[in-house]
Parts: sequence; structure tokens; C-alpha cells
Amino acid sequence: SYCPHCKHILSWQDLIPIFSFLILKGKCRYCKEKISMQYPLVELTTAILFILVLNYTHSNLLVTGYLLLVTSLLIIIFVYDLKHYLIPDKVIYPAIVSTLIFNFQFLIFKQFPIFKSAILSSLGATIFFLLIFLISRGKWMGFGDVKLVFFMGLFLGFPKNLVSLFFAY
Repeated sequence: SYCPHCKHILSWQDLIPIFSFLILKGKCRYCKEKISMQYPLVELTTAILFILVLNYTHSNLLVTGYLLLVTSLLIIIFVYDLKHYLIPDKVIYPAIVSTLIFNFQFLIFKQFPIFKSAILSSLGATIFFLLIFLISRGKWMGFGDVKLVFFMGLFLGFPKNLVSLFFAY
């Protein structure tokens, strides 16, 4: 990590989530320039979401690890998209792959309806968003949104994906 202004590499005491920002009064230790509130807000949000995941999953290590990974990737997607209006492939593709791998367990343990729901929900929403992308030639939404909807379908399944899309619009 480095200061966005002077590019100085930050030391360990500058990287303590939330506390470093408060101790340094929102300024870089080296150039004294103001640091964006984005950093402590993302750190606080991440902490809250991680606590919620840990509270939700209790002691299932596989589910906990998977949900912490997905939470981390979604935080990155949200912040990056908010700032640059882009969903980076190097973040969305690991989200898709990890969710496919996680959902594969439902086939292994003969829970085909759950796997089928995730796949069909994902394909249905993706086709709809792909049509919007193609009809508008990318003016109404980007292709990153199509990939995000594919991930959402895999992650949420039906009907949760439909509800999330309703609220997203």
C-alpha cells in the first residue's frame, strides 16, 4: 500500500484498519495530504460484513471461507465499479469460478435441484442482460454487468436472483 498523493510506501503502523486513519487524522504521515474517507468506510464495511458472515455460518468452515471470499470480491467490485464504472475481469472471473466450484458440491451430494436452480437462474438473467447489452450496443449497460448477473445467478439461485435484480433496478 502507498499514499495516493506522494506514492510513499506505507509502513505497518499506517495500515491498521480504521485506527491508522483516526490516529493520523485522515492525513498521510509523510506528505500530510488528506486521505479519502473511502478507505476507513471500506474497512468498517468489510469488518461488519465479515462479522455478519461469521455469525451466519457459525462453524461450517467450507461455507464460511466461501462466503468470506465472495464478500471480499463483491466489496472490490462495488468500490471499483463505483469509482471507475468498470467491473474488473480479474475479480469477477474468480467470483464466478469459485461459485461454480462451490455449487458443484450440490451435484456431488445429489442435491440436483439446488444446482439446477443456480445454473438456470444464472443463464436466464444473463441472457436477459446480454440482450439489453446487444440491443443498446453497450450504451445502457456494460458487458461487466452481464458477467456480474451471471455470477449473481450462480450465487443466489432462483428466486433470490430475481428479487436482487428487482431491487437493483
